[in-house]
Amino acid sequence: MNIFLTIVAIIALNFTLAGNTLFAQTNKINSYLKLVAQGKIDEVKSKLPELIANFPNEPGVVLLQGVLQDDGSKAVTYYQKVLDKYPNSEWADHAAWRMIQYYAIVGDTSAAANALTTFRNKYPSFEFLAPATDAVRMATSNAKYNNSASYTKQKNSRHVPNSDMPVKTVDSAVATKQYYGLQVGIYSTLEAAESEKERFINSKLRTEIKEKLVQGEKKYAVVIGNYSSEKAAQEAKKIVEKQCKCTPLIYKK
Repeated sequence: MNIFLTIVAIIALNFTLAGNTLFAQTNKINSYLKLVAQGKIDEVKSKLPELIANFPNEPGVVLLQGVLQDDGSKAVTYYQKVLDKYPNSEWADHAAWRMIQYYAIVGDTSAAANALTTFRNKYPSFEFLAPATDAVRMATSNAKYNNSASYTKQKNSRHVPNSDMPVKTVDSAVATKQYYGLQVGIYSTLEAAESEKERFINSKLRTEIKEKLVQGEKKYAVVIGNYSSEKAAQEAKKIVEKQCKCTPLIYKK
């Protein structure tokens, strides 16, 4: 009887330790996602090799690898891995939401719609279901507009160009890379800006504060995201404005 109780106690202890380890790992991943939202990408990247070595099959680590990718198309492969291998993990809904964001921003409306259908079926109570729906709706609406605008532009430009007109060329190797963000607020004090920044960071949105002069007075702008083109920022704006319930301004960094 004593041996039986000892075995039961050992099993219970192992479950407790496993639960504590999982809880600690969840907190760690959440803290790293928060650092990413704060723009501290390099700091989190420095921790990644150790995480991968110690927890190679942890879905939160796989998700984090995707979040840290500079190329969105590569990030999607990690999110898909979470969904395929760990569909019942606590990170699966986050991976699905990030995939929908990516497809909506790049304008792949078919993939976005399919991902949204799966998202609705599997995670009907997830907090970002409404923004996900709006993201796909906006992407679809924008695609229809762009197709119409593109057709009109092609129709109006069917003529032979004047060969005497000089053609401007841009050396892409020399051109300076320009990045854009979304300004969601501007404040007179740094303290107020920091408070607003924290609100967006808690929603896992990459957020930073930029100083700017407004009529000769120093102000503090709260800026979300880091987009490689103004078009990408415009697309992201349609998603972010649903989350912040505001009208973001395109911010040239």
